[in-house]
Amino acid sequence: MGLSESGTHAHALRPNAVYDTAIWTDDVLFGRVKHCGLRVEEYKISNLLRAEVISIDVAKAVAIFAGESLAKTIEAQLPVTGHQSPVTSHRFQ
Repeated sequence: MGLSESGTHAHALRPNAVYDTAIWTDDVLFGRVKHCGLRVEEYKISNLLRAEVISIDVAKAVAIFAGESLAKTIEAQLPVTGHQSPVTSHRFQ
């Protein structure tokens, strides 16, 4: 809110488990899959929406923040996670 007078909108984008990025190496992914006892395909959709989150999903969220859609909005927070389910999120804290 401190920058709103200058027209700056302070939003927060919160992506998680975006599997087509360099963070998710095969070693990391297979280690987590083994720990959970799931197949890779199951692990990637082990969120409440049962949907794999990829970088284009995050890019679409950035476009929303950068465009005029939220011109009258300040401090919006947008998780791009598929909403992590307790099955996967609690095991890696």
